Amino acid sequence: MSRKILTGKTAGTALGLAASLMMAQNAAALELGTFNDTTFSIGGYVKADATYTDRTNRAANDANESFTVPALIPLDGAQDSDNVTRYSIRETRINFGTSTPSRLGTVRTFIEMDFLEERDLARSRLVGNSTPRIRHAFISVGPWLVGQTWGTFYDVSSLPEALDFIGPVGTIFNRNLQLRYTHDLGMGNNLMFALEQPFTTLVAEDPLGDANGEAIIAEGGALRSGRDDRFPDVVIRYNTSGDWGNGSLAVMGRNIRADRSSSREAGVDIDDDKWGAAASLSGNVNVVGKDTFKFQFNVGNAIGRYISLNAFPDAFVNEDGRLDLLDIYGGFVGYQRWWTDRTRSNLIYSYVEANNPSSAPESANESIQSVHVNLIHSPISNLDVGIEYMWAERNIEGRVDRGDGRSGTVSSGDMNRVQVSAKYSF
Repeated sequence: MSRKILTGKTAGTALGLAASLMMAQNAAALELGTFNDTTFSIGGYVKADATYTDRTNRAANDANESFTVPALIPLDGAQDSDNVTRYSIRETRINFGTSTPSRLGTVRTFIEMDFLEERDLARSRLVGNSTPRIRHAFISVGPWLVGQTWGTFYDVSSLPEALDFIGPVGTIFNRNLQLRYTHDLGMGNNLMFALEQPFTTLVAEDPLGDANGEAIIAEGGALRSGRDDRFPDVVIRYNTSGDWGNGSLAVMGRNIRADRSSSREAGVDIDDDKWGAAASLSGNVNVVGKDTFKFQFNVGNAIGRYISLNAFPDAFVNEDGRLDLLDIYGGFVGYQRWWTDRTRSNLIYSYVEANNPSSAPESANESIQSVHVNLIHSPISNLDVGIEYMWAERNIEGRVDRGDGRSGTVSSGDMNRVQVSAKYSF
């Protein structure tokens, strides 16, 4: 039995599956010691942010003000206010891990929390309270994993370093409940198989109502999602790595379904399902010295909730209660340049577009793009301070009335943001 505290030691205990679980950039852990053959560790970081945004959306909370939510980039004439500054420590996170040898292989557990769930501005009025939320909670035994962690379709190692919590608008981003098996192929290669929690998101193409013709769901309105799903999302992913860097190719199959619970909410008979698929190619390539080039390219007709924080639905529901899938493609490229051993910059461009059906609502998102450029300095180990500029633009399928009461219609909008951050990892 050991109770030795290994102060300051960066350990791989909590993140021993880092290659296959893709925890986070610069992830580390402090190994606290071993008790009854179980090694305990703790990790995380404290991060303070200040953001200045030239135009904000009309949300009743700080959505899209603390970090970029692609669907909430304000259209021209629809901004809530101009020149807004927000301060936040909500990205701060903490994680706990254990590692125990067994006859079936190493048993690992991992739990991580941050404070990004609560968006109510009033909570900052007196003491700045923020509500914890679970990011990861899983058990792994040898090659098997069960619980919630990064979705297998998402290659976190390809995500460029940005001060914004999400970063490029065209990225895949999801954490999912799942059962995953990872098969080691040797020579830095492995193959993942996963069954993951489904969740269908739907938008009405036309007003949907009851037998009296009264609209219950307006055109462009969201229907209750995730209640009718029958089959898990199926993901297969191949990972490879070497001196050149690492890369992944993932494919996914999903059943997009709407049935009784959606019908109750919409007031019409909806009973339809369609199978769809998606693919994602990503990589992290070493260039010169410590410089890296990162990329991600995504395409599919069942990728809606996986990309751009669900700025696009999985399907539209037409007036007959049938589902129309939509093709979406997008991704990003990013280059990280190291100026010195302690100073680096990242230049990131991202684009995503949907091929919406001809009957899609005028307000449906058609394309979104963003540019990030930053400068980050590490004066001491584990401490990063930086500044970032971001520009993002959103275009919709048609034209909608201005939101400021003035006459005319609009079809797009953009915003500019400057962010400064300080982060200490442990």
